[in-house]
Amino acid sequence: MNTPIAYRAFVSAPEDLLLQNTDLWDGLSGGVPFRQTTWLRAWWNQYGKDQATCFITVVDQEDRVCGILPLCRLGRRGWTLIAAGHACSDHVSILSREDDQDGVAEAIARFLVNHATDSELGWNRLAFDGVVAGDPGMRKLSQHLTDLQSVCRIQTRMSVWFKACEKDWATHLQHSSRRTRNRLRMMVDQFDKPDSTFTVRFADDEKSVKESLDVLIRLHQSHWQAKGESGSYATAGMVEMIHEAAIDALHRGTLFLPRLVQLDPTTSAETILATQLHFIGDDQRLYCFSTGVNYDYSDLSPGTMLNNYLLYHAHEHGYAGIDFMRGDEAYKARLKAQPNPVLLIELFPPTLSGKMACTLYDNVLSLKQKVRQRRGTSVVATPTIEEAFAEHYRQHLPRTGFTVSDSDPEGDIGIIDLQTICPQWMQAANEAQLESTADDREELDDDSGPVILPITMPLTDSSFNNIGN
Repeated sequence: MNTPIAYRAFVSAPEDLLLQNTDLWDGLSGGVPFRQTTWLRAWWNQYGKDQATCFITVVDQEDRVCGILPLCRLGRRGWTLIAAGHACSDHVSILSREDDQDGVAEAIARFLVNHATDSELGWNRLAFDGVVAGDPGMRKLSQHLTDLQSVCRIQTRMSVWFKACEKDWATHLQHSSRRTRNRLRMMVDQFDKPDSTFTVRFADDEKSVKESLDVLIRLHQSHWQAKGESGSYATAGMVEMIHEAAIDALHRGTLFLPRLVQLDPTTSAETILATQLHFIGDDQRLYCFSTGVNYDYSDLSPGTMLNNYLLYHAHEHGYAGIDFMRGDEAYKARLKAQPNPVLLIELFPPTLSGKMACTLYDNVLSLKQKVRQRRGTSVVATPTIEEAFAEHYRQHLPRTGFTVSDSDPEGDIGIIDLQTICPQWMQAANEAQLESTADDREELDDDSGPVILPITMPLTDSSFNNIGN
């Protein structure tokens, strides 16, 4: 942009944005499913209604909405992004078009600092979990907050892993070792045989979606509960959320729900060996949110079989690649997927309570590091803003800018006149003077064991009582 634009930020109601303006919201999402309304409204219906929220909305000098930061309360005086935490949303960021990001981030940062001591909107801690290293929007927001004397602390957790598709399947085979190349060719031939007992089916209606999800959840839960873990779908709310999001994605054409099936040659009965839940990004990247493997058939390596077939399918159907999302399971490295660190970003305002919260954070982290050293485990990595958002991380991030639909050739979706969609916003903002002047993934079968990488957990309020655990 050659002409400077003045941005203003204020708080708007979730109902006015998330629930009633799908085109506006999704037009600012950068095409990432976990920033879009399919995912976030399903979360809202299960978890968000009873939470205190702060949807910071940014408009330009023409009162057009060009940025959103949707927050919900974390503890008594903290904020976090909606659908973070237990929902395991990755690639979270501010919602804004790339050209507007810097101005939007500055407006949000000024609004947050200006209201840090507010009785209702105030905060002493921001916790952004699920940020992927290199994300330009979160870098700008973090930098603008530190420019305003806030303190930023970053921890690296596990990684997200992206396997990009080659030009075509033949090129993919050429770049594989001879042993892998032969194995993949045999796999494709096995599926193509008329008398093959293996096939991959894709859920394409509400009935098959529900059936596939029920199997995925059952397999996922049985695997993790056998390890003494609760599993991602231990609560009815999470089960309802994933069903709602999947059905909505089905109707929008953004659901990818394959299942590997073995056929009984005598009875034609089908046994589901493995299944995966993907959401399709606007750049045609497949995001693998959850998987389920039938370990009664582990001798067949069903997870590996399905992964390899899906890579073949992705190449044949023009997908950009598969994002296996967070988790450092060994199969992702064996598939030669590229890792990008997942970040937990914590920010503390330049207020007395913010400085006290930061001091507590530093003391707890220091104690944790000493405990880890005594135990001989890896200490937590704590990169700077420059290190966490280094340019080389950006090459594996989702491609953004896919916000123009066929029905919107002028590219206006996502930049909507505020007075048109909700004129009372400006009146309420003016009256309240809220404006600012510039303001676990399920692992697939794994023959070689897990990759051992340093992993850290976020410091939630309860973490202070579990130092060293």
